[in-house]
Amino acid sequence: MPEPEVWRTLFQISFVGPLSLLKSAIARMEPAPEAGRRCKVVIISGISSAQVL
Repeated sequence: MPEPEVWRTLFQISFVGPLSLLKSAIARMEPAPEAGRRCKVVIISGISSAQVL
């Protein structure tokens, strides 16, 4: 098994970092339902800890 520091680094790179990107994208969305413009976020997960390692 990897050392705790390796786990922390991998968690930051593969989970926390992408969440920061999602947070920024949502903050920039400008929905206007009356104009037919809606914002949608679709999350597709397909990575496991074994794949990260």
